[in-house]
Amino acid sequence: PDNATTKVLESKGFTDTRNVHKFLFALKNNKIKPTRSQEVWIIDESSKIGNRPLLEFLKFAEKYKAQVILSGSANQLGSVSRGGFFEVFCDRYGSQTLKEIQRQSTQIHRNIALDFAEGKTTNALITLSQNNGIHCSATKQDSFTDLIKEWADDARLFPTSSRLILARSNADVKVLN
Repeated sequence: PDNATTKVLESKGFTDTRNVHKFLFALKNNKIKPTRSQEVWIIDESSKIGNRPLLEFLKFAEKYKAQVILSGSANQLGSVSRGGFFEVFCDRYGSQTLKEIQRQSTQIHRNIALDFAEGKTTNALITLSQNNGIHCSATKQDSFTDLIKEWADDARLFPTSSRLILARSNADVKVLN
């Protein structure tokens, strides 16, 4: 559904990845030619895709007799546009659950991710707090100062990595900037 997911898949060795909208555009404009009955089309993060592009995708899959795999979690943030078919498909046709987490490199991080995925937010936050994953400051100003210091330290230690700071309001964004 999005370019960020595409980049992650490319970094994991998938050679022909594109977001669903680019894929549909390429199909409509004959920029790609699927091989009938010989392709598997996978949508990762399927809960994020709206119903219209998913339906269009499935119609093309039927036309080209492609196998379709929908991957994701119905508990994830949904589509901005009208969506929800991923969860309907899971309920109607069944699904498989992957329990072995690969993305996090340590067991404690896997446990935190699993707790969040299973809705055990309190457990996840407690574990994060006990392992210095949450930092608190006495005042909002102290929090901003600490945050910018950590951001600057990160930039020096990992100059090629990206960083993201999320702010609650436009006023906070102005202060942080």
